[in-house]
Amino acid sequence: MRLKVWSGALALVLSLLMGLAGAWAAPGDLYTVADVPVDATAGSAIEARDIAIANGRVAAWTQLWQRLTPQPEWGKIPALSSQQLDDMIVGINVANERRSSTRYLANITYTFNEGQVQSILRGSNASYSAAQAEPYLVIPLLVGLEGRKLWGDDNEWANAWRTVNLSGALVPMLVPSGDVEDLAVVNADNATTLGWPEYAPMAIRYEAARVLVAQAVHDGANVVVTTSALSPAGRVDQTYTITPNPMVAEDDAALFARAIGEISAKADAEWKTQTAASAGQVGDLNASVTFASLGEWGRIRQALSRTPTIQNLRISGFSAAGAAIGITYQGTPQQLQATLAAQGLALTETAGQWTLTGASQPLAPAPTGVEQQQEFPSPTTPPVTPQ
Repeated sequence: MRLKVWSGALALVLSLLMGLAGAWAAPGDLYTVADVPVDATAGSAIEARDIAIANGRVAAWTQLWQRLTPQPEWGKIPALSSQQLDDMIVGINVANERRSSTRYLANITYTFNEGQVQSILRGSNASYSAAQAEPYLVIPLLVGLEGRKLWGDDNEWANAWRTVNLSGALVPMLVPSGDVEDLAVVNADNATTLGWPEYAPMAIRYEAARVLVAQAVHDGANVVVTTSALSPAGRVDQTYTITPNPMVAEDDAALFARAIGEISAKADAEWKTQTAASAGQVGDLNASVTFASLGEWGRIRQALSRTPTIQNLRISGFSAAGAAIGITYQGTPQQLQATLAAQGLALTETAGQWTLTGASQPLAPAPTGVEQQQEFPSPTTPPVTPQ
């Protein structure tokens, strides 16, 4: 869907700019729930399969709701009918399929329609975060009885990070490949001493906006993880202690997976605190947009069109170096700032005046497929067709 923005004769100018606009990095698999385990028994294998897939849809919807909403809102999940859930699913991928004459087991990945999910969220009166944060590049350093390990197959901590797919998390996290260029930047000895200036070129190469140095100290029993989040804004350290569950036999891989889950859950919760807003919480502001080229203006418009909490965008003035816009949005100005920052935009206020600027360089093009751009409602004044 194309962005609808009307402001008199500007409509023609904006339509011409569409051809010049580059695309910003698209969200990852935010609306995909991966590897949902299903297991059903029935009178036949086909009936068991259908029951398992239907049950998996319910489980996937619950996981998606909890992914997008803060924990206090989890009880507001709408009870959707089987048909409603089926209509929202735009893709299914089946793995590890096993069956007998009466039983069906598999791991199923469900992809939901972004627009329909957001429509349900808006109608639920729950606060939610519908945009991903800027991704982290994770540096998984393992310190154990055998010394310090970073690169190589014998780093089980790094292997655990590669096993867990966090591209669909609210705060995406990815692990470098450990190629020659990576080895030239960081090793097991300097991983915790490097700062953002040293890591920045590596992060840019992986299209990450920040770095998370995750040092896991394993003494043979407990795992203590110290994370250092590095970005242009500075450094933030946190510590996680993972102890074996005496009721369950856990190997190192299970402990590491639990640690990664806690790190990801905390990052997601913090992002929801910054950005979660309900459809009933609406604000409005006017801002001056500055840009150096028509291409940059096009990228800013693309980023605005992919910001789910923006309900309406109005353009009241335009020149070769700037534009005057009005934004109607869900949430608070601070939440809008955080959400726009994840889209590569900086919204700042000085003496009551708002200014919007874009990143200096575009990121990777947005994929097509199920991703949708926000379609803003037209303002009350009808569009004027230029003569």
